[in-house]
Amino acid sequence: QAGVAQDAITWALDGGPRIQIKTPAELTILPFFEDENQLLGPEDPNYDYPPGHIIPFPFALVEIASDGSFDVEILIGP
Repeated sequence: QAGVAQDAITWALDGGPRIQIKTPAELTILPFFEDENQLLGPEDPNYDYPPGHIIPFPFALVEIASDGSFDVEILIGP
């Protein structure tokens, strides 16, 4: 599961650990399940697969962008 707020992204596995990334910078999450419906059909070489498509289960990529300095807080918990 992924949750996006204005200043934080939370990534959690059902019944498992949770990671929250908090920063005033711009956050973008690219989860592995972003196009899971596309995986149900045959491969389409003309389909524009999103960047999260190549990330292995159960990972996600978080991109942080800012023009200035910023802090990042990473919280890990149950």
